[in-house]
Amino acid sequence: MTHNPRHLAVLLALTAVAAGCGQGSSSAGAPPANDAPTGAVLARAAEATAHAGTARFTLRIAMQTEQGAVAMHGAGALSLGASHRATLSLAMRLPGLPAAVAMQERIVGPVVYMHAPALTRAIPGAKPWLKVDTSALAGSAGVGLSSLMTSSSNDPTQALSYLRTITAGVQVVGPETVDGVRTMHYRASIDLYKLADRLPVASRAGYLRLMGADDRSTAPLDVWVDGRGLLRQERFQLRMPAVDATMTLVLKLTRFGMPVHVAAPPARLTSDFQKLLGNAAGA
Repeated sequence: MTHNPRHLAVLLALTAVAAGCGQGSSSAGAPPANDAPTGAVLARAAEATAHAGTARFTLRIAMQTEQGAVAMHGAGALSLGASHRATLSLAMRLPGLPAAVAMQERIVGPVVYMHAPALTRAIPGAKPWLKVDTSALAGSAGVGLSSLMTSSSNDPTQALSYLRTITAGVQVVGPETVDGVRTMHYRASIDLYKLADRLPVASRAGYLRLMGADDRSTAPLDVWVDGRGLLRQERFQLRMPAVDATMTLVLKLTRFGMPVHVAAPPARLTSDFQKLLGNAAGA
């Protein structure tokens, strides 16, 4: 694997996808009936899930990039409301590395903190935690790095945003069991333009370029909803032509309403990612 700072920065940016989105607790109710198979069904699931407040989650991401295959597996806890907090333990397999890279992530508002010794020790001057302010990065880093960070969901609650951007024509696949929980499986498409509207203004144009999106562009989405109307599983597939990459993300939510406590690491242990990128570019 190259230690070129730019290549390393892009690989680190890719890991922010995971902040996107354990054992399943079973739901006593039956899966939702097949009435009203429209986007309204999934929009209601988004609202009910957000109202639950918090959840534990597991995550699987598979990416095909110009550098090769990237695989990520993680687990953590997140807030589903407006507080935008999450914590995540992640194992990544990156092109050119014989073993998985372990990473910890914490999300506090628009700021992502990443702890990955195997990567950060290759960056001169980096402290144990990298601080990535996505609101600042979006306006200054261009389509490649910025859009990977902002369009690919550094906020796990983006999973609910997908449900709010469904195009017409939701298909009911049928009842299925997810980790012992009875659910109804739906298949739909999300509108990439509507999803862009939910991003920070500074990120939208870069996101649309990254996706090669026009006003007819969609992406496939599979959703599993339990008997209480809560999102239990989501599978999202996305092509990013601008960087010749594809991504499949599978997110599972469990243990709704459990307390979630996330704090930023101490400032003395953090380095500003954007400043490190600037230093690397000037080297």
